[in-house]
Amino acid sequence: MYVSSTSFQTRSLAGILSLCDEAGVTGLELSALEGWDRALLHGSRQYLVHNYCPPPPIPFVLNLASPDGTVLKKSLQHCRTAIDLSAQLGAPIYAAHAGFAVDLEPRLLGDPRGQSAVVARGLPAYEDTYTRLVASVRALTAHAKTRGVRFLIENHALSSLGGHDGRRLLPMVTSEELLRLLADVADEGFGVLVDVGHLNVSSRALGFDRERFMETLAPFIGGFHLSDNKGLTDDHRAFGRDAWFLPFLKGCPDVPVTIELDRAALGDILAVRDVVAETL
Repeated sequence: MYVSSTSFQTRSLAGILSLCDEAGVTGLELSALEGWDRALLHGSRQYLVHNYCPPPPIPFVLNLASPDGTVLKKSLQHCRTAIDLSAQLGAPIYAAHAGFAVDLEPRLLGDPRGQSAVVARGLPAYEDTYTRLVASVRALTAHAKTRGVRFLIENHALSSLGGHDGRRLLPMVTSEELLRLLADVADEGFGVLVDVGHLNVSSRALGFDRERFMETLAPFIGGFHLSDNKGLTDDHRAFGRDAWFLPFLKGCPDVPVTIELDRAALGDILAVRDVVAETL
């Protein structure tokens, strides 16, 4: 069990590590961070590396399906660096987001209405986006295997606020899309990170069964991100013992799970950690 660095009220790596020491958090997922310093990562703590970590010197939106060759090359190199760091830290997995049909500005992440406005200006064909994503996943899976790391793609959050246009922007929202990707990559070194908060939002927007999604993908799940929301936006809320997704964790006993809240109080993080520990 891990706690995402996004869960803490500070984004400072040194500050987060201090809070982990104070609270006895022994598993930390490195995600959105400031003050990056690899030398700080030592001791008996276990680490995962996620998506945009380590933070690049010049910020950009990671996009493994980018139609822009420069952005695509930069995204692939970032993920290779993250995979290498994962191997150095002894992490079993590295997960990245599934990419977008077009490149976004950083300010549009988590803004479904803003993303919809971008989409309205035009998108490449879905199959073109998908083909680029498959090629990226194959390349990164192969690289990760040489490092003893399993590469995962995380399901997107599709909000009803984005409307039909928002759907055209995001690949890998449904179980059918993810199963197709898994079949086309056809490598046991590749799997899926299920973000249950993303799943809750997407299932409401598209009207599919979130439990069926979990059951269908169960053999391919390599990690979980855990948080709650009301189904409209992915706002990373804390959860209790009645959370709908907790029973599914028992069916994946060897899969890393990460608590991914948003700037929560330390007491709330620890309360959620206790809930997950009871489940596991």
